[in-house]
Amino acid sequence: MPGTTSFDAPINLLARVHLQAGLARGVFSEVNVEEGLVLVVGACMLMLHHALERKGPRLDPVAYSSALAGGLLRGLGTEFARARNTAAAAAREVFADFLGSSERDSGLVPEPSSRR
Repeated sequence: MPGTTSFDAPINLLARVHLQAGLARGVFSEVNVEEGLVLVVGACMLMLHHALERKGPRLDPVAYSSALAGGLLRGLGTEFARARNTAAAAAREVFADFLGSSERDSGLVPEPSSRR
């Protein structure tokens, strides 16, 4: 899609806003907005490609997205425990309605652990 790689493209607006807010609050520290946007957009593209094109057994969407989001947050400069906990909570929330109780009960998706 033409223009989506531009830092100012409308599709990138929300990521830019969150990056600016995270930098202003000191949650992100290792990048500037443009570098962070490259990390966010690139990680999202690779995650979608891997999830859709991967051969072999189905990935656990909660574990996969939690690991990728945690790594992305750490790459942006978020403290390790905060990145891990934020990513895990977000992944569980995002997939809560998507995953039926049969998948949760099958053992494919681990039960959420208590927050530390």
